[in-house]
Parts: sequence; structure tokens; C-alpha cells
Amino acid sequence: MTLLLALAGAGVRFYTFARFDPLQNVDAIVVLGGAHDGRERYGIDLARRGYASEVVLSDPYRSSDATMRELCSTQVPGVRVTCFVPDPRTTRGEADGVRELVTRNGWHRIMVLSWRYHLPRARFIFERCVDVEVVTRPVPLDYDYGLFRWAHQYLYQTGGFVKAASVDRC
Repeated sequence: MTLLLALAGAGVRFYTFARFDPLQNVDAIVVLGGAHDGRERYGIDLARRGYASEVVLSDPYRSSDATMRELCSTQVPGVRVTCFVPDPRTTRGEADGVRELVTRNGWHRIMVLSWRYHLPRARFIFERCVDVEVVTRPVPLDYDYGLFRWAHQYLYQTGGFVKAASVDRC
């Protein structure tokens, strides 16, 4: 029981109170795939507010995803919206795709948006795989999950970390 409580405490500390960076100007805002929880619109709104002139939306969804069809055709004066399908459809695949965009566009700093519990792993992967300064920001949401769902998320994210740490550098 003590071990379980210690692991839960570590999960809360590491994921629930994940470190993220202050808002700052970047070359591009990269929105990672996941739940359509407002992250894409948040990224576009940040660009509208002047934090970047480019928004990159990861599109790991099926081609029938109406939300992504709408968002990928979004027109914002002074902002370019780019969508790409990561290969594979994972955080690592997203980092690989963004690395190509960074090289092609000469970017030096990007902002990676995801939900708070994914940010530590996303930062780890992007800092390993993309030669650019990585700024991370969470989707501004509160999550009202039960104990089982929190435990699942902590285990899932930890498993993802183990997998990411065990593979060679990108």
C-alpha cells in the first residue's frame, strides 16, 4: 500500500503539476494530436494573438475527421496553418514530422501544445528528436477524472516514457 501511495504521489507531482513554459513568441506553434479538447483552436488563437505566424496541426485522425478538415482549411490573416499526418501516428512520429518542417523553414523555437499530462513526455521526445528550442504549453483545461482514469493515465504516460527512453535518438 505504501508503494502504491508513493507511486500515486509521484504521478501527481510529475504529470498533474507538469512543468510548462510561459507564453512567448516562437517561429511556430505545434499542436499535437489527441482529444479534440480545444487544443487546435487554442493554438490558432495564440497565433492570432501574435505568438507565431505559423500553426502546425498534427492530424493522426481518420480522413473522415470533420474537425480536422475544418481546422486545416482555417484562414487567419498573417498566419499559415499547416497540417500533417505523422508517421507513425505517435508523439515520436509527430516529432519526426516537425523536425522536417523545422529544417525546411529554418525555425529556431517552437511551442508544443498538448494536454498537461502528456507535456513531460512530449518535451522529452521533442528535445531529443528536433534540433530547436522547445517551449511547452498545456491546453487550458481542468480534468475531472475518477481515480481509475487517473491511474490509467499515469501508467500510460509512464509506459510511453519508458518506450521513448529505450529507443535510439531520432
